[in-house]
Amino acid sequence: MVNETVKSVSTQNEDATNANQDVTMVISKMQKALRIKPASEFKPDYGNDKEKMSFLADKTKDIEREISNIVQNNDLYGAVGVSGNVVINLREAAKNGIHVYGMEVNREHGKDERQTGESLLSDGAQMWLNVITYKVAKLYGFGIKKLANDKDDKHSPQDEDIVLLDGHGRMNFLMQYDVNDWPVVYAHFPSKDALSYYNLSKVMETINVNIKTWTTSNYVQKRILQEGDKTHEGWVRINNLIKRGYNYQAACQLTTLGTDRVMKKDVNGGDAEHIFSNYNDAVYVSEILINRFGEKEDKVVKTKEFTKEVSFLWQKLQKIGGNSYATENMVEFIKCLPEDKVIEIKRAKKTNDGVSKDVNRTKILNALFKDFITHKNIQLGN
Repeated sequence: MVNETVKSVSTQNEDATNANQDVTMVISKMQKALRIKPASEFKPDYGNDKEKMSFLADKTKDIEREISNIVQNNDLYGAVGVSGNVVINLREAAKNGIHVYGMEVNREHGKDERQTGESLLSDGAQMWLNVITYKVAKLYGFGIKKLANDKDDKHSPQDEDIVLLDGHGRMNFLMQYDVNDWPVVYAHFPSKDALSYYNLSKVMETINVNIKTWTTSNYVQKRILQEGDKTHEGWVRINNLIKRGYNYQAACQLTTLGTDRVMKKDVNGGDAEHIFSNYNDAVYVSEILINRFGEKEDKVVKTKEFTKEVSFLWQKLQKIGGNSYATENMVEFIKCLPEDKVIEIKRAKKTNDGVSKDVNRTKILNALFKDFITHKNIQLGN
């Protein structure tokens, strides 16, 4: 009886100990969840990339000197120095001959540009813009572009001109009006990161990615920004085709001669030389294709299915004769397409039995290709 009592008490003590341990674990987890991370722990992760940090250190000094230069020329920019940064009056700067440009790589603006622009004129500019100078853009290898509504075709970019990192839509709207009709629009240089570097590629990512979920094509723009003048021209071509209204997958296929889009993981870290191993052939074939079909409202070459089929047929030729053989024959094939068949492909529509216009277009293309290889006595095999 005594042994049973002792055993019972021991079991109760063990259960209590386990319960206490469980409570302790729960409290510990709650404390960790409630812990506010010290501000000092928030730092960008550059790892051991000494080359990257050396680049940022050098460029940070250059930007600091540029900010100091603008403050010293405050009459030109309507500028005021503030805690190591500078605030610029863009209306005053524009009146004094400073030109405003946009970034070549920048997300396109939607239907809100007009609404936002009208608000600027009626309610004033309540949000400041983020800018650099053209001199700084060159240091980072950033391309710039004239804003769509800029009517000045004679001005060439000067070091002192302003380049927008943020505010493209707002400034493009104002460019429709005489500068004297602009509201006062303030802008400042970007801020340093927690390690006191000016990392402008990260600035562009932060400005954009936290506003709207990025598509893979946006990450193409990010890669171009990160790599600057070292970026492979394939990325630039994909980006430019998208700006011309091409579907992302079509732009990829016309730049790689692949049968699919360049996936996000490859955009973010893939070997560009591998991704664009067929780049020169792709450019040649696609330019002949675009020239043959045009870029009008039928969008034959701007959508994925037709360009996918062209890449597929090129790959068939490549398997039996290599790149040069495939490209030579594909270019000949495209150039020899009968005009009536080109028109038929462009005008293809969805049939009554539900076959899409894309399928009909590829059927016509394949029939023509079969005739071509038969005439050329080309044996593709399986």
